[in-house]
Formats: sequence, structure tokens, C-alpha cells
Amino acid sequence: MPRPKVLYNVGMTADGKVVTAAGDSRISGEEDLREVHRLRAEHDAVAVGINTVRKDDPMLNVRLVEGEDPIRVVFDTECSIPLDCRLVRTARDIPTVVLCAEADPGRVEKLEKRGVKVEEVGACEDGVDVERGLERLYDMGVRTLLLEGGPTLAWSFLKRGLIDEFRVAVAPVLVGGSDALTPVEGEGFPRVDLGVGLELKRVERVGRDVVLWYEVSGSAADLASEHEEARGRSS
Repeated sequence: MPRPKVLYNVGMTADGKVVTAAGDSRISGEEDLREVHRLRAEHDAVAVGINTVRKDDPMLNVRLVEGEDPIRVVFDTECSIPLDCRLVRTARDIPTVVLCAEADPGRVEKLEKRGVKVEEVGACEDGVDVERGLERLYDMGVRTLLLEGGPTLAWSFLKRGLIDEFRVAVAPVLVGGSDALTPVEGEGFPRVDLGVGLELKRVERVGRDVVLWYEVSGSAADLASEHEEARGRSS
């Protein structure tokens, strides 16, 4: 089934943390934050998981550059999004969609009265069925999706092959912390060669940060094989 093209965008420290052990996620510099808002304006929709909504209470709109707001999407297994969060409070002004496994009709009614569109797409083994969620968004006219977090939702996308591009802004700071989150959490792949292969497309300096752009190119094993073949042809 067709689905939107997905760009996973994340800011992390030089030691690979997207949130400190104490929960601070203010990592990207001001210049990169403007770039993130530019990316929002260039995409049909921007998506986060329910944990990001609870922790950060984001707006997910375009403020730091000129451009139109994307559709705001929340992957929320139990349809538990707080009624007083900023996404819900502004849903009449900016299209907002909650993709859930299932929802109580009374809960749906409360959200829809506030302007939120609720779509039940079923469940998979680790929560809401993200693949069916993307297909539903495609049916709604979404062709490009900016995934902004969090790490658990990113794992659900990654392990199903639903991320096409990966943009990471690396900030020049080290924070440490064994409990600090990385760009992708979840159970992870058991071996490196089973991981997702990335092809570096470009490197940019954005203010104090270094931004790496990757395309997803299959498994890590596939990518290593391609590189080995290329070396063989050039030798």
C-alpha cells in the first residue's frame, strides 16, 4: 500500500543523546531550530508519539520562518492525549490528527468537539499500527511526513522499514548518562549486520551544529556488501 515519504529528524549531543537523564531535550542551536521549522513548512505533516506530547507539550507549527503549518499527527495507542495540551487547544486553528489503536467513543467525541480528528488504525505488538497509520495519512492526502520523535516511535518506524531519510543535527556538547535517551530506543536489532544501513548524502554546518543527511539503503549488511563491491571495482 502507498504511504508518505518519511524523514526522521533529530538533534543529538556529540555522545549520541537526544534527552538528558533528567529529561532536558534543548539540544539544537538556534540556527538549527530555524531549519527544523523550515522542514515543517516543507512537509505535509509532522508527527510525534504520545510520550513527546506528555513530556514537551509541543506546538509542532511553523513559527521561526515563513510558511504554512503542516498537519500535526500524534501516534497515541490508547487515545490518551491530554485535553489541555497545546495541540488539542489549537486544533481548530491547525489540523491535528490522533492515530490510535482504538478509542472510547466518549473520548473521541471530546476530542472531535475540540477540532481533533481521531483515526482508529488498529494495534501491533508494540502499540498503534504505525504502518496502517501511514496508509491512512496517505489516504488523507499526506505525501511527505516529518517524524520528530520520540525514540520509541522511531524504533517502531525503523524496524518496519518506514523511514526513508534521516537527518541528525549533532551539537558540540557531551552530557553522558546511562539513562539518557538516544535517537532510536526500543528493543533494537540483535546484531550490527541486521541494522538499518544508511548512505551519507551530505554534511552541513548549521550554526554551532553539524548536520548529517542520510538515505536509508536497506540493512547494514546490504550496505556493507555494496561498499565492498564498489571497492572491488575500483581496485
